[in-house]
Amino acid sequence: MKVLRTPDSCFEDIKDYPFEPVYTNIETKDGTIVRVHHIDEGPKDGPILLAMHGQPVWSYLYARMIPFLTEAGIRVIAPDLVGYGKSDKPAAREDYSYQNQVDWMGEWLKKNDFQNLTFFGQDWGGLIGLRMVAADPDRFIKIAMGNTGLPYNPNAPEFFKTSEKPFLAVFAGNDPVTNGAERDVLRMAPNAKSAPHIGGGHFFQWTKAEPLSKILIDFIKG
Repeated sequence: MKVLRTPDSCFEDIKDYPFEPVYTNIETKDGTIVRVHHIDEGPKDGPILLAMHGQPVWSYLYARMIPFLTEAGIRVIAPDLVGYGKSDKPAAREDYSYQNQVDWMGEWLKKNDFQNLTFFGQDWGGLIGLRMVAADPDRFIKIAMGNTGLPYNPNAPEFFKTSEKPFLAVFAGNDPVTNGAERDVLRMAPNAKSAPHIGGGHFFQWTKAEPLSKILIDFIKG
């Protein structure tokens, strides 16, 4: 698999993104080494939020939320999906399958051996991350999702039907991309609770950073 890499110089002096990069090398099924980037901010002994972005953005989407979360004592881990941001980028369109993304990020998770995570994913990050939760549930203590849906995979829906882990559905309420998905989530995951709608459209991590952060802080600490 041919892999491209955006030069580090392209990320210099980005406004509101002062975070130190952390890189993990993973091996894909064909033996290719792919570098995955994440940021790790906040107290190392604090409760951990794994925050995953979707398309067509990168971890910068969480830049406005991170100060609120870390001030509350929460450690924030936010990766760039393969193909986005500072992570390596496979050159061929056909490399970007849903299953490949799940496999790549699952390998990244295992390589870093993160434990006791609260998950939050939006858009594609929710669909990928919820598959990771279902495949490796012992790493996660709480689950939150926003402006996304439950993955349609033979094993994943069954996991969420029976899981007793605290589960919070956080939807903007005015997102044209995922309108109606919240109803399906609450039906398919009986343990899920619904947070108040805060508006902000599809990318509410950016437009509603403070109220969304407060919802997640209360969920993590509750």
